[in-house]
Amino acid sequence: MSTRSVLVALAVILALSSAVAQGGVAFRFSTQPSLGLGLEGERARSLAWRLFADLEPGRPRVWFGGEFLFKPDLGALTGNAALSGVRPYLGGGVGMRVTGQADAGLVSSLGLEVALEARTALFLEAAFYLPFGEARGVSRGVLGIVLR
Repeated sequence: MSTRSVLVALAVILALSSAVAQGGVAFRFSTQPSLGLGLEGERARSLAWRLFADLEPGRPRVWFGGEFLFKPDLGALTGNAALSGVRPYLGGGVGMRVTGQADAGLVSSLGLEVALEARTALFLEAAFYLPFGEARGVSRGVLGIVLR
């Protein structure tokens, strides 16, 4: 996959973000190391969806994925105003890793999102990718910021 194709895919994700009501754009940094963009939106009070694309420039490798997340707000859940904006989450979906050839698999994530203000949040997550054709999965840490 060429660098031009990756840039086009990232531009499409960014353009789609303007069409997503109540959504956000996530800027992602991974331990692989990689940089990425994501789209996130709310489905219900504690449910969200996410689409992402991460680029590892040193390999070159691109990760694509889509997942549904369970993200309860601890402030609303416990009634404690001090915990408002703290959202632990877990979820999963499908993804693809493209190096020279593409392989599809399952993605899952476990993380914590903390609101800095009403429209900005930081997140830290552990992400796992299990390809369908292989028995060996890949785990990585992801740090990012979501702008809603």
